[in-house]
Amino acid sequence: MTTAWAVNYIGHSYFGATYYIRARERGFDRIDSFLYAAFASALYEFGVEAIFERPSYQDLIVTPVGGALLGGFVFEPFGNWIRRKPELKWYDHVGLIATDPIGALNYMAESLLGIKSDIRVGIPRSGGVFVEFRIPLK
Repeated sequence: MTTAWAVNYIGHSYFGATYYIRARERGFDRIDSFLYAAFASALYEFGVEAIFERPSYQDLIVTPVGGALLGGFVFEPFGNWIRRKPELKWYDHVGLIATDPIGALNYMAESLLGIKSDIRVGIPRSGGVFVEFRIPLK
């Protein structure tokens, strides 16, 4: 297995899955989570990565498609299984961090700031987009 193959198919799918899981954690349904992963991937490919290399169709397709598959069929069920446990061990936390690293960073930032925010984004069937952001005041 070459390094390029691993980066293109494993790495991009992993990052697509992290985008997908973040959307699912914020209340998106499966299709909207896929669209979010595709949008986030395109932003990265045409933004930061475009400085170093030309965006490829492969990256624009593999990241959201592989990410939705990995996120929906592996990361999401695995994370839900861990959260249902009555008591979490250290390796359970490692599993949650590995399957939702963006969520783990969000949790760490909120812990340092002493807040617990709740962000929900939705696309109502009637059209438009809504964002709900709550920070409870003490």
